[in-house]
This record gives sequence, structure tokens and C-alpha cells, in this order.
Amino acid sequence: MSKIRAVNQTYCSGWLDNLDGRTELAKDLRQKYRNLASTCGNPKYLTHQHNSFITRILWLEYWLEQQEAKLASDVEFKAGQWIQGTNALIGLYSRLEEITKHTQKVRPITINVVKPEAKD
Repeated sequence: MSKIRAVNQTYCSGWLDNLDGRTELAKDLRQKYRNLASTCGNPKYLTHQHNSFITRILWLEYWLEQQEAKLASDVEFKAGQWIQGTNALIGLYSRLEEITKHTQKVRPITINVVKPEAKD
């Protein structure tokens, strides 16, 4: 599959992985992914839900930025869509926080046990 140089106007699974990594856009979005993922805890413990919510958050933020650019340049701006997108983004962030709190509660705790020294 060839790499794409821009984000699609409609969400599709794997969009972030399919971006051409040589572009500034891809580098920026992947850095945002790493930053957001690190706020959820250790990346090796991220669940499918974490990854799903994070990629949707990034796509929606990008989409909202594009809508705001239209507003700033007097191009057709649909306020209702922007409001729905903003509300959806707030909901995604809220759910991501809930999922993160839940997984932190059930994550196994690692305990280092120190063996007592053997006495002669």
C-alpha cells in the first residue's frame, strides 16, 4: 500500500500508519500520538481502546483545525459540524481518561522481593 501525504477528510482505520513518514504532517501527528499515549501510562500497557481513542482524537483535532482554517479564510464554514466535532472531541478525551484510570487500577503491580542474605 502506498503512503499518503495528507489526512483523509473521512476517518478510516490505520490512517496514521498510512501517512508518509517523510512529511512534516506525519512527523507532527506521530509525535502528538506519542505524547498523548505517554499520558495514559506506560506505552507497553496501552490497550486497543487506548490506541483507538488516541487515533480518533488526533484525526478529529486535525479535522477541527481544518474547519477553523476555513473560518479564518472566509471559506464555507459549517458551525453545526464544528460544534458536533468539538463535543465529540470532549467526549473522546473524557472516555480516554476513564479507560486510563480503569486500566491503572487493574494493572498488575510488580513487587521486587529482596531475598535475605544466607547466614553461614
